[in-house]
Amino acid sequence: MELLPTILSVLTFLVLIFSILKPKIGAMLYLIYMYMAPYLYLNGFIIYSRTTAVLFFILFLFKFRNKLSAFDYKPFMPYIILLSLNFLLLFTSEKLIVSMNSWFTSVSSLFFILFLYGNIKTYPQTIKLYSNTLFYIFSFITIYGLLLTLTPGINPYQMIIQPLFGLEFNEAYAAGNSGLAAQTELAEGRLFGRISSVFIHPMTYGLNLGFFFIYSLYFLRNKPKILITVLSCIFLAIFTSGIRTPIAALAITCLIMILYIRKFKIFIYGICIFIIIIFVLPMIYPEANNYIMSIIDSNHSNIQGSSLSMRIEQLNGCFDIIKNNILTGKGYGWASWYNATYGTHPKLLWFESLIYIILVNNGIIGFFIWGYFIWKYYKYTINNFNNIFTRSIILGLLVYYLIYCTITGDFGINYMFIFYTIIIGLEQNKTRYCYQHN
Repeated sequence: MELLPTILSVLTFLVLIFSILKPKIGAMLYLIYMYMAPYLYLNGFIIYSRTTAVLFFILFLFKFRNKLSAFDYKPFMPYIILLSLNFLLLFTSEKLIVSMNSWFTSVSSLFFILFLYGNIKTYPQTIKLYSNTLFYIFSFITIYGLLLTLTPGINPYQMIIQPLFGLEFNEAYAAGNSGLAAQTELAEGRLFGRISSVFIHPMTYGLNLGFFFIYSLYFLRNKPKILITVLSCIFLAIFTSGIRTPIAALAITCLIMILYIRKFKIFIYGICIFIIIIFVLPMIYPEANNYIMSIIDSNHSNIQGSSLSMRIEQLNGCFDIIKNNILTGKGYGWASWYNATYGTHPKLLWFESLIYIILVNNGIIGFFIWGYFIWKYYKYTINNFNNIFTRSIILGLLVYYLIYCTITGDFGINYMFIFYTIIIGLEQNKTRYCYQHN
């Protein structure tokens, strides 16, 4: 289809022009675009993420050049500290160039977030524009994901867009089979295959659905009827996505958030609802039995996933990899480099846990670095937000990210910080101007 490349080219052109001439509109357009395509696309020419990030960094320096000394970096200091401490470990890397490139890619993910936040601080009224944009774009993403249940294993949007960026839609994986399999028929136990909506990978879709769920709790907190409708749609989208991780991660996160705000009755109700879903729904819909039970028993069905014994074996595999440098590991980004160079690892496959990634990349010291990042994030939240519900939302984003990525690997902390930035902006600006959404 020639229409989609044209639409992407027009959007890319508008993003570039408005980011320079009218940054607050440019930020909104890119906020939309970043979820619709992996890279900027201009008439067959691909502008990769790091190039885009450098553009936003230059725009950030130029736009806020007179305010840099007074710019409020505090909301992002935990992440800046995480990146800074990882930078210090670069010089222990076995492959310095690989680690430096990977580290710069991580740093570059912060550039657009700072640009977005700078616009919010400079033009407080834009927070309404950005928060609504984020809500509506994810409403569309969720609805499209639900529509894909009508075509199990088939995603027309991805089948069109991936070739534009030199990628190939993996029909076997979308059908619920191994990504290396030749079989494209729907896998047993996968009711709808694996759904990725507008994202390249289903895991990225699942990660963002959880963030959208938490964001909706905050964004629609004073509109209960709309909130219930939206949360129901998100939960249904998660349940039909074909991946187990977001179900488990979101359930645990919500229970932790409920305990944090001391709503013990709701906690008990939540446990009861979860039990009902597990034991009653399979009676009503027998086909769902394997899928649901696989969440709590990985040996119950034919659905592919990692068993506990396999996870332990993979953890031992991590220690085998770093046995010569257990303190600092192989180097920042080594796990990604290995997969990109050699494909799956004999034991760790795609390094499918944040624990494996931290351990292999940065060794034992990596856990102390991440622990310090989590502590600084927590301290910033409790020191700057008095409302316990707001605290639970901001902390919930990180809790969900950590649980999700511990189960399945890192699919982008930058996605978390988009929602984080919008929520922070709403909180900081709601007393500065009349914001009447809620």
